[in-house]
Amino acid sequence: MAVLLAIGFVAGLLTIVSPCVLPVLPAVIASGVTAGGRRRAFAIAVGLALAFGLSALFSIRLLQALHLPLGLRYDLAIVALFVVAAGLIVPRFGELLERPFTRLGAGRAPNKERGGLVLGASLGLLYLPCGGPILATIAAVGSPSGSISARAVALTAAYSLGIALPIFGLVLATDQLTGATTWLRSHALATRRTGGVLLAVSALAITFGAATSLQTHVPSYTSKIEDHLTAGRSVSSDLGRIGNVHESQAAKRVQQSVTEPAVPSTNDPVDKVPSIAAASLTSYGPAPNFAKVTRWFNTPAGLNLAALHGKVVLIDFWTYSCINCLRSLPHVKAWYTRYHSAGLDVIGVHTPEFDFEHDASNVQAAIKRLGIPYPVAMDNDYGTWDAWGNNSWPAEYLIDAQGNVRFGSIGEGDYGQMEAAIRALLKSNGAALPPPTSVPDTTPQEPSTAESYLGYQRLARYEGTPIVKDRKATYAFAPSLKASQLSYSGQWTVGQQQILAGAGAQLRINLSASDVYLVLSGAGTVTGTLDGKALPAQRVSGVPTLYTLLSGQKVRSGILDLRFTPGLSAYDFTFG
Repeated sequence: MAVLLAIGFVAGLLTIVSPCVLPVLPAVIASGVTAGGRRRAFAIAVGLALAFGLSALFSIRLLQALHLPLGLRYDLAIVALFVVAAGLIVPRFGELLERPFTRLGAGRAPNKERGGLVLGASLGLLYLPCGGPILATIAAVGSPSGSISARAVALTAAYSLGIALPIFGLVLATDQLTGATTWLRSHALATRRTGGVLLAVSALAITFGAATSLQTHVPSYTSKIEDHLTAGRSVSSDLGRIGNVHESQAAKRVQQSVTEPAVPSTNDPVDKVPSIAAASLTSYGPAPNFAKVTRWFNTPAGLNLAALHGKVVLIDFWTYSCINCLRSLPHVKAWYTRYHSAGLDVIGVHTPEFDFEHDASNVQAAIKRLGIPYPVAMDNDYGTWDAWGNNSWPAEYLIDAQGNVRFGSIGEGDYGQMEAAIRALLKSNGAALPPPTSVPDTTPQEPSTAESYLGYQRLARYEGTPIVKDRKATYAFAPSLKASQLSYSGQWTVGQQQILAGAGAQLRINLSASDVYLVLSGAGTVTGTLDGKALPAQRVSGVPTLYTLLSGQKVRSGILDLRFTPGLSAYDFTFG
């Protein structure tokens, strides 16, 4: 527990040098300019820590229960900044804002320190994008029943304290610098109003995404600082290694054994299936059961592992817009077709990555389109994912006839070894084995551009006009793009997970790949060029689906330019 809290605290401290804090820093500095001393700085830090901590623990569940968008937290924080700025600019309005906090001070008159709680709370909500790794870990150390565990509360408190301490120091330092200036001391009202104007400008910049472009220019700088402060170790990866209390001991041992593929893919024309004995496969203990499944497909009733006792069972974690999953799917389907009559059952666990993958009709249509014949569990609440401690798409786990986990494979490749394990367990169960399958291994062997998300929630390597969140805006391409960078032109509405095309919508990316895939939805056409050479037009129709824009045998590097019919939405590039 002490290690957990220490990592959480250090992760919080390091947010002060991370890109995600850049939109918040101008508001922090503006709050220091308004003066108020140590007490106000402390109030801002406390408000920030409380708002971040409570939101991290409870806001997602509350907003989902009320069917409200998660982005509402961020919007409320920006509104609060504008309100506090107005209170600083107009003193009478500021007194009205601070009056509700009078009771906290045992009847004392309203003052800046209690108003600082409101400002700190606003900053705490704006800090939520910094908490990606910690939010995932908080979920991992929660209780299986869905309640908030003591470990989750303690980790949240440690992280919140870590982010609050540097903010306290920065506000106090700015306040003292302001107080040391004679002219500012003698013009207190003007100083207060100046701070309010700075705060309003900061809020306006955040509203229109001006800080987003700044973030894209400093990731390497901040990562070097983190590496220096942590002796080359990543705090985020340390958080990722913290135990998931939902996992069984068997799942923990499996995850430790499959962090790297046992046999790397060689991209042979067909899988090479070695001959192994069941006794050579480690037994990791009883397999975790299916948990919190919201719906089943291809089966008249829900399944559990007890009902599958006596069968060899392959669990396949996937999601339908993931190209890595789609490349592994022919192998999984072939195993089911070839070995089902010999005693193999395959259960797909569809755990969504994007919001549209939570939609049952989208999943059902994908299952039909992909020709998946075996049962699929819809794991919208990540219950089964958490039970296995899984962290990748795709991931396969093999269970013997006694219900024990015997083999696992993370990511693409390793197909021959997985099939060898399937055959070994079936043979030990008394089955007569048919010949091995013969499916080409299409796992990419050369480096290519990394997956590139297009919505602002996970937008990276972007250059060009600053992003305007959730509103239509006109963009212009960056003058030049480095490797893997992308840019927008024309009218786009940039949402959390997708971009919606308007008039003249274009997208440009400097890529290196043999295959290019893009998740698209709507009705229309995508046309484009690669280094000026025209590509076939891509007709788009219907719900979000993975489309192949480019397919070839050799890795090609160049500038890909795409043009979109207004009304089309694009979510995510993947490459092979």
